[in-house]
Amino acid sequence: LKAKGVKFASELAFCMEKEKEDLFQKADYRYVIEGLKEFTGTPKELLIELKKNLSILPRLIQHEESVMNTLTSFLSTQDVKSLSLTTKDLKKTFSNSFSKIELTSEDDVTDFLESLRWNKDNTWDYLKDLSITSSIISNSDINLIASRCPRLERLSLIQCKNLTNSSVKHIAKMSSLRYLDLSHFHNLTEDGLAHLKNLPCIEELKLTGCYMRNIGLSYLQGFSFLRILDLSGCREITDFGLSYLV
Repeated sequence: LKAKGVKFASELAFCMEKEKEDLFQKADYRYVIEGLKEFTGTPKELLIELKKNLSILPRLIQHEESVMNTLTSFLSTQDVKSLSLTTKDLKKTFSNSFSKIELTSEDDVTDFLESLRWNKDNTWDYLKDLSITSSIISNSDINLIASRCPRLERLSLIQCKNLTNSSVKHIAKMSSLRYLDLSHFHNLTEDGLAHLKNLPCIEELKLTGCYMRNIGLSYLQGFSFLRILDLSGCREITDFGLSYLV
């Protein structure tokens, strides 16, 4: 890494050697922290060094929040995924500091839910934006997300075929939500929309391809912050239903 990351790389190697000799102490973290703060390389260069020293990182991150914050300022969720192929502990340790997570495969969703269950003592306060697409995620999983991710502002659950109206009841616990996408939520009916009355601060709501009758829109009355409502493909909605929103 030349001058860009030589200190960080050398300090990581130093910690690894001390760990092998069972001499690693918390005081040794400060050397890695100093090197990391001075790191000016690219995310790819940082990943190269991380992959050389994976076994020390979970302990390092657990004890030093500044390391976690600095790493996640460099790395994307894809970067973390590439690391987690070698160590799930690393992902579980600091993935909860990301503000945005997009999950497009069942394996990704499973890892994410495992992380929520694994770290029971801490909520994912950093996470603001969560997107899950084409998953068999369940109503109970949504309840878990609602309880562990209290500061979510954006939530997308697209084509999640196992979800029912009950999941919307759990979603309604997320009082910070401003954006909600339930597109192609085929089990959602107007009874599910009734739960959304507990989220009057929603600014954008997408119900594309949902089965919805006119009466469902009556539950959106009083949503004074609602700027965008997408009802594309909701064939049962007529002008009469839209009159509830006028």
